[in-house]
Amino acid sequence: MAALGRLSAAIAHEIRQPLTAMAGAVKELARLVPLEEDEKHLVNIVSRESERLNNIITDFLNYSREKSYEFQEADVRNLLDETLMLMEKKPEIGAKYQIHRAFNGHEMRARVDADKIKQVFWNLCDNALRAMPDGGTLTVKLEQHPFWLRIAFRDTGIGLDPRQRAKILSRFNPVLKAAQAWASPSSIRSSRLTVAGSV
Repeated sequence: MAALGRLSAAIAHEIRQPLTAMAGAVKELARLVPLEEDEKHLVNIVSRESERLNNIITDFLNYSREKSYEFQEADVRNLLDETLMLMEKKPEIGAKYQIHRAFNGHEMRARVDADKIKQVFWNLCDNALRAMPDGGTLTVKLEQHPFWLRIAFRDTGIGLDPRQRAKILSRFNPVLKAAQAWASPSSIRSSRLTVAGSV
């Protein structure tokens, strides 16, 4: 498995290097040479597709890399609130989206890998916002139970069609990028995360 990971990293590096060079060359060409509107449009397409391919390579590397976690007791409410605060600062949020916190200010502690679970929170929020292209409300609920916590993300977006729902836990799902190892869908427009806690 370790050898496969090293091979995957080497292949990804060999692909990423010329891809980065080509994207940079196209941008430099656009800067040096006057372009018509349709030519500028093509340059923008090349730039966007290069970025998309680079993201695919990153996902592939993350998948092939051996996973390690550092579990420590932490206030999950605070980790969630920090993530939502950063999400609210994104330029595209504005008045178009509303993020509603359905939890209070009390500590809710659990043993988690803080960095990784914050990435899970971010991905779930990002998925929800992309599912609401015309704007909407994301409601995040945090519930404390005797031995575990439940974090629920619910949006008012367009939802998933049956084909997308069938692939929702696929590692390379192009529709949703949530960290599937942690989260499971509870409905078309809702994702739910359960974490073992200590109270």
